[in-house]
Amino acid sequence: MRAMLIGCLTGMLLAGAADTPKKAGKPAEKAATSTMTGCVDQRGDNYVLTGDKELNAFAVLHGEGFSDDNFARYMGHKVSVEGSTSRDGENVTVKVKKITDLADTCSPE
Repeated sequence: MRAMLIGCLTGMLLAGAADTPKKAGKPAEKAATSTMTGCVDQRGDNYVLTGDKELNAFAVLHGEGFSDDNFARYMGHKVSVEGSTSRDGENVTVKVKKITDLADTCSPE
């Protein structure tokens, strides 16, 4: 009797395991991040990343998980920003996750 009960329970467990749905498809991919280097400047209400030679803005900076006002401490500094980028026509926006101060001033190399 005991052997039959163990056999039935084992069979039910194995049958239940076979009915468990398996996840199909590829594992979720992390969003690609980009790293850009330039100088922080303010243009209107936005903080931007500019080239260190011509000072033309090439990306609008937005903080991810922090206020855009935090970019004010890097005004005029050469920085490296890491984050996800998006493009709207000719405008590039960077959702900045990490910013590294490279120099206190922006000057051509």
